[in-house]
Amino acid sequence: MNTWRKTVTVLAAGATIAIAGFGTTVAAAQEPGESTGGVLSAQEKSDLVTTRDEERLTRDLYQQFAQKWGAQIFERISASEQRHYDAVGALLDQYGVSDPSAGLAAGTYSDPLLQGAYDGWLTRGLSSVEEAYAVGAELETADITKLSTAIEVSDKDTIDRVYGKLRTGSEHHLQAFQAALTGQAPTGGHQGQGRQGHGQGQGHGQGQGQGPQHSE
Repeated sequence: MNTWRKTVTVLAAGATIAIAGFGTTVAAAQEPGESTGGVLSAQEKSDLVTTRDEERLTRDLYQQFAQKWGAQIFERISASEQRHYDAVGALLDQYGVSDPSAGLAAGTYSDPLLQGAYDGWLTRGLSSVEEAYAVGAELETADITKLSTAIEVSDKDTIDRVYGKLRTGSEHHLQAFQAALTGQAPTGGHQGQGRQGHGQGQGHGQGQGQGPQHSE
């Protein structure tokens, strides 16, 4: 059921990437005390762990793409992914679940399959800015599916609220990447002024539909 634990097939630029068994082993959870959020099922723990890793992976990729291409869309969305990553980290603390990213540098992952997936997406995204947008669209699509399933599995309101906000953010990110792929929205630091009508004092390259993604 977890998108990152099943075979993931993504299509972009005429190529198919299959990732089998993508995900991490369920983190060993500490026995929660009275001050924590309560007892989680094995699947709820697993979803928290994989969501934490997935948010870090997207953040790390978008930061690399921002450095390579100078496209402001990646800077904005990587900042949003950092907030998502922090929000899931707070849930790990609350429920006494070990953090899979503890002690790891950006772009490095304890799961070799996850590491291989990151390396493959990074290579694609550094080959052209269009491929970088396509990678972003694939990642956000998979994230929306994963979060929707995780919400259905969880019976914890606190977790569901966080997942819901993350999913809303991913929906906005997906819209932004799809717009960038079709040339319907500005993607660089100062390319938005021509789309603002007259644009005086307003053009910062932030295309339609992208603003709400920073609320998470």
